[in-house]
Amino acid sequence: MSDFKIPEKSYVSRFFLSAGRCNAQGDLPLTSLSQHLIDIATAHANSLDFGYDRLRRSNTSWVLNRMSIDMTTYPRINQSYTITTWVVTTTRLYSDRAYAMADIDGNIIGYALTRWVAIDIDTRKPANLKEILSDGLPDTGVNPPMKGFRRLTPVSDAEYKIDYTFRYCDIDCNRHVNTTRYLEHIMNLYTVDFFDTMKPVKLDIVFHHEAYFGDRVSILRGPADDDNEDKVEIRRGDIALTVATLAFKPRK
Repeated sequence: MSDFKIPEKSYVSRFFLSAGRCNAQGDLPLTSLSQHLIDIATAHANSLDFGYDRLRRSNTSWVLNRMSIDMTTYPRINQSYTITTWVVTTTRLYSDRAYAMADIDGNIIGYALTRWVAIDIDTRKPANLKEILSDGLPDTGVNPPMKGFRRLTPVSDAEYKIDYTFRYCDIDCNRHVNTTRYLEHIMNLYTVDFFDTMKPVKLDIVFHHEAYFGDRVSILRGPADDDNEDKVEIRRGDIALTVATLAFKPRK
């Protein structure tokens, strides 16, 4: 992973994993990593004036559509690490962004991709990014050395299911369920004992529909097409809100 050359049009943030922010195994949690990706994307966009404030002027807002994460290892407790991000491409309907995670010595330990869309705040329908950001984004055309976004399908044969009603702390400033909260509920499908022996190395997740305060959902887990993966879904009635696959490897 370390041979990849990060584009010059990038933005880097540095982090430190304290005891209060690690998981039961002393690693950076996948949920915290996903929040880092969102935060650094926001910081980069704001620094170039195509972030939250810019879109609000046109009554629109950035919404995360999908995310892929591919990790070889994770930062450990009391370790520093960096995340670098850059814009890959922007079309009328979406903007793709890439990331590289590195340890304290600069060794790349993982990559990620996110796809963002702009929605009209009132209608909740997609907006035209080319019109909103007519002066353009700093596209690089550089994808990280990982598989691109995959087509994900809902769980057809659930092996495990829990029901949940979204509450106040699940909701963000867009008045819908926060991205990280979806992932937290998905990770809670597994036990501490499972994570003592296995670690998540790849996540693919797509957000099909928004969920709101008071929505009652089912959180499902079943086998994926690949034997090394699980397929998970958050469903409201017959509507698949969020679908994901998770791949794990044994801890050494």
